[in-house]
Amino acid sequence: MNSTTDVLVQRYQDNGNGTVTDLTTNLMWKKCSEGQVWDGQTCVGDVTEMTLDQAIWIPRTIFQKLLGVKQKSRVWPDFAGYNDWRLPTVDELHTILIEEVSMPCIDAEIFPNTPALWFWTMPPNIDLKHARLVSFCGSYVDDSYKDKHHAVRLVRKI
Repeated sequence: MNSTTDVLVQRYQDNGNGTVTDLTTNLMWKKCSEGQVWDGQTCVGDVTEMTLDQAIWIPRTIFQKLLGVKQKSRVWPDFAGYNDWRLPTVDELHTILIEEVSMPCIDAEIFPNTPALWFWTMPPNIDLKHARLVSFCGSYVDDSYKDKHHAVRLVRKI
């Protein structure tokens, strides 16, 4: 094993249910991108790319406090016994990227079959029409129109 692999083995705990816990950040991640299914060994199927409105889940009270606007909230289906899955922030999503790895720049053993795509992050937004994305093919951050379709990986705080 090289030093990067050693660090990753110590950092992530495989929960045996399609999730991993990052012991450094206390975040639990779904191993698969949305649209894929955990079959007990790997992520199978195609990633579902969606607009930000389709992907977002923020409790209405938080949204009202932050923006003073009523917003429909999406509740993601229960997974692995939890019902508080959400989009990660830019900083949270960056914690699972590995710049030394390319296409996609993520550990394929921990997050199998992750495509090298752009992934949505949770607001705050850039403005009313744009939101932040993180690229899994170079760990770049960029803006996109909210009505464009991009991939989603969900997280929850433990």
